[in-house]
Amino acid sequence: MLEVTPLLPVQVSPRPATLRALIWHVDPGLLYLIVINVLVTVYGSASSSPPDAGIRMVVAFSTAVFLFEYLLRLWSCVEDRRFASNAVLGRLAWMRRPMSLIDLVALVPYVVEAIACYSAVYDYHITGLRLLRVLAFLRIERSYDAVKRLRIIFRKKRHELFVITYLTGAVILLSGITIFFLEQEAQPKVFSSIGVGAWWAVETITSLGYGDAVPRTVAGRIFASVVALWGIDLFAIPGAILGSGFVEVMLKHQTAKERRANAEWLQHACTRLHVPFFAELDLPSRSESSTTSSPPPSPSSTSEYARTCFSSAHFERVAETQERLVLQLHTK
Repeated sequence: MLEVTPLLPVQVSPRPATLRALIWHVDPGLLYLIVINVLVTVYGSASSSPPDAGIRMVVAFSTAVFLFEYLLRLWSCVEDRRFASNAVLGRLAWMRRPMSLIDLVALVPYVVEAIACYSAVYDYHITGLRLLRVLAFLRIERSYDAVKRLRIIFRKKRHELFVITYLTGAVILLSGITIFFLEQEAQPKVFSSIGVGAWWAVETITSLGYGDAVPRTVAGRIFASVVALWGIDLFAIPGAILGSGFVEVMLKHQTAKERRANAEWLQHACTRLHVPFFAELDLPSRSESSTTSSPPPSPSSTSEYARTCFSSAHFERVAETQERLVLQLHTK
């Protein structure tokens, strides 16, 4: 049986070379601590009195962990090529990112309350500041690819969603104006302004039905039926847009995985058949003057060459070569 030795790594994931790079690439996994703090915030919102000893301990521990994690990320962010041009400017650019600003805003209540809990005077206005700690829940986006893909979906479909938002606002405004003129004479106290009519339109479109404003005229009821039916279609359109965007993102992710798998399979097949890998793909030669006596390429240069070769055009050639090598493997 032939021993299979890979010719080149198709997907390179180098290990972090320094402690700073290791800190930047490692996810600390603060999900459980974030959930605990959100629950503590919900529990403590019912009382304006100073927190008890258990909550003070949780707040102090969370403050230390979140502050230390934020400072470590600020220190190691220059390992990312987007912020690696300049140490100071790169860190400032990282601090201006939306998720970094959310981390900072969510960190302020922890620091303020941790200081207030162990001080002689407890300001009761801190109770409202506690609610900002819920923003720490948005930090989950950094740890899960599914949440990151959701952000990609909103970015890809932002124009369609803007059109739907504009259309929804126009429907609410026009419905409020129409119901005001249809019902104002019959119910002057209920439909006293166009703003009240717009509020009624929101209730009708979303099927809330609070009952504070109900049309009584025949024309008003007919128009209310039309608005209610239109509301069903209006809320179905954003769902269809987000659903199509989710399918596009997932298909793109799956296609990338299949391309990597096909490239690895092709490399494996070429090794078994003793076929030069780059020759099968008709890729550009590494050097015109290479001979059998030349030393083998280093892993870093091979990896760089692989990344430049595996473009979208070459993956089509990979599929064709794969079919041909399948026949050779079966006949070998």
